[in-house]
Amino acid sequence: MKVTKFLFILFLVCGCNMKVFSAKMTVEVLKDGMVSFEEEPDEKLAEVAAMANVKMLEGILQVIPENEDLLFVLTQTFSSLAFIFLERDIEALDDSAEEEIEKLSIRATGFYERSKAYGFKLMELKHPGFQKKLKGSQEEFEKELQKFGKKDVPLLFWVAYSIAGGINLNQDDPARIILLPKVDAMMNKVLEMDESYYYGGPHLYFGGRYASLPVALGGEPEKSREHLEAAIRLTEGKFLLPKFFLARYYAVAVQDRELFQKTLEEVIDTPPDIFPRQRLVNTLMISRAKIWIGKMKTLF
Repeated sequence: MKVTKFLFILFLVCGCNMKVFSAKMTVEVLKDGMVSFEEEPDEKLAEVAAMANVKMLEGILQVIPENEDLLFVLTQTFSSLAFIFLERDIEALDDSAEEEIEKLSIRATGFYERSKAYGFKLMELKHPGFQKKLKGSQEEFEKELQKFGKKDVPLLFWVAYSIAGGINLNQDDPARIILLPKVDAMMNKVLEMDESYYYGGPHLYFGGRYASLPVALGGEPEKSREHLEAAIRLTEGKFLLPKFFLARYYAVAVQDRELFQKTLEEVIDTPPDIFPRQRLVNTLMISRAKIWIGKMKTLF
């Protein structure tokens, strides 16, 4: 009887450990598979696959709720899906489709919120008290950021990016806008530690931020151009996102029709596999460039 009871307990323990082990192995495989996703040339296939995979990742999180790799992947993935797919769908709609734009904006905001929630959970594991400092004074928060090192760059970038995405889609929400100086501080810290992260990611942030916001909220178009040109240099012009931003945000802000048209045509004419590692994003930027060039008459 005792032997049977012992074997039963052993079975439960081993079964539990095997589930955790399998979950961790799956995360490792999916992490490696991110390269394949980023190199995918078919944007429709990439979207369907990504939306399915992200739900699987959330299921795995139920088994290993404090797995740092998984929390990071979810943080990055939800923000990326919101920007590359949902914001693309918003841009493709005519301004008169207000109801559909509103629905998509709410959905994209929800994705950014989920990204932020996973990022905050991971941040609390690595830097306990981070959220409390985020709600405190600017001085306190910037002092907290001094504790961050280069190893924190990826998480700091994507948490800031998730908050910024929500702000960009909800510029009439004071509760979000009030966090902008702290997002700037986070991105400045990333810029200071590694300006090249995510192909000039902090430069991309400031490029969009300084041109998309009105001057009253800190908009500075010429700073936008400086950052976007820095991102273009860092990737030798092969990553099309900063060029798209240059047209979409800067050229529109300063009403430079010629730059807008020239830059978007350059994006459209660039083979997406000029940068194989980011073929998917390049493909999507070509699609979005075509959307925006079709809006030129209403923008200028």
